[in-house]
Amino acid sequence: MPKHEVDSEDPMELMGVTLATHEDTLTPMAECFIEEFMRMRFNPEQVLELFKNPDYIGPHMVWEQRGEGFVRQLIADSFAQWGRAANHESRVTNNA
Repeated sequence: MPKHEVDSEDPMELMGVTLATHEDTLTPMAECFIEEFMRMRFNPEQVLELFKNPDYIGPHMVWEQRGEGFVRQLIADSFAQWGRAANHESRVTNNA
């Protein structure tokens, strides 16, 4: 099978699904994004820029619905939970 065609029988094929819920899952989703990028050595400012970028649909949805203050606080709280400072003025790159 050519690489560009989807094989619906392939159990390793990446599939995205949506799940309807009455719960507000925006905050846990945002926390997951923050932790994921923090673990990839992104600093708080870089994580914040991801939320501002419309190409990152999930994080940007949080940015649009909750605003910058909410996202900044969530980033600070998430970094603090892992014992890392969340100085949003930091311009350190993730090249380590």
